[in-house]
Amino acid sequence: MHYKKTTHSQTHASKRAKTLSFATFFSQKKPRTYTTLLALLVLVMLFSASKSYAQTIASPPEETQAKPQAPISIEADSAEQDEKLGITTYKGNVAIVQGALSIKADLVHIISVGSSDKRSVEKISASGKPAIFTHQATTPADSIIAQAQKIDYQLKPGIVILKNSASLVQQGSSVSGELIEYFIAEKRVKAQAGGEKTSGKSDRVRTVITPGAGILFNTGD
Repeated sequence: MHYKKTTHSQTHASKRAKTLSFATFFSQKKPRTYTTLLALLVLVMLFSASKSYAQTIASPPEETQAKPQAPISIEADSAEQDEKLGITTYKGNVAIVQGALSIKADLVHIISVGSSDKRSVEKISASGKPAIFTHQATTPADSIIAQAQKIDYQLKPGIVILKNSASLVQQGSSVSGELIEYFIAEKRVKAQAGGEKTSGKSDRVRTVITPGAGILFNTGD
């Protein structure tokens, strides 16, 4: 009986053949089916990455979104607090900032609810000649600027009510009337005319809309 001898060099060559390096593997010519599958995999990965990037760009930064629980910064010439009623009054050059929202007025009342050890702000009532409300957007042109003799900001529902000689402007579009409601999250406006004038003619809502720009206006009921 004859036995086939295996030399050390043959065994070493066999091991080398089984342990191809990563670079050698990809440098070899692959079947067309394998190449096609690899190309499709790369395309899927690129599509997923671009979609994720687009979603990141489309999502507005947190600082532009209204959050009722966000800290409120207030500056004024004087301040007076009634702990029992839960009302704090600020007078003279009042400036309020809450995230992307800001109010400037001559007089501000901040109404809080809850127990004395755990109060939360329910409403900010501002008045001035005029009082000014601003909602800053990522793009300055998209920002909301509104003014009226009286502004009520209801924090929980996210509604700003402007009364008496009220006006609101965004991207060249504007609306004016005696009563304007601005819904912060939706960037939607509802405007109403005032009552009868002394001349007997009813006041009217006035809007100026720039085509392709501005917010959604909803006049009347």
